[in-house]
Amino acid sequence: PSGRAALSFAVHDGERVATLLHLICGDRVAEVYGGMLPAAAESRANYLLKWEAVRAFQAEGLATYDLWGLATGGIRQFKEGFGGHEVAYLGTRELVTSAAGAAAIRAVLPLYGGLQRLRARRDRSIGQGGE
Repeated sequence: PSGRAALSFAVHDGERVATLLHLICGDRVAEVYGGMLPAAAESRANYLLKWEAVRAFQAEGLATYDLWGLATGGIRQFKEGFGGHEVAYLGTRELVTSAAGAAAIRAVLPLYGGLQRLRARRDRSIGQGGE
């Protein structure tokens, strides 16, 4: 009812082929989830849906559109094409209610973070013509 969440769809021939979920806080909107049917990949319906969302939220007076997540792999060129910049935020964490689960998460999170940094470094290298 407060309008702080929005679900948008791209429709082709009467069928929903792509969707986006946005969360709004203050003058910032974050695209937290999106997806499309495989049949919609060729038409790039999700790209048009993203562009129309950017335009609609700007018209509503929102100042920042967060495409969420790192610009890696095939989506890198698309995200960077908007002229924005990468911003690092504190990540989310799970509430663990068992000692064994807490120990496992404490052991795995640093490894996961290191893997993410390696992937980002590799993707930046590939984007600059390296291997």
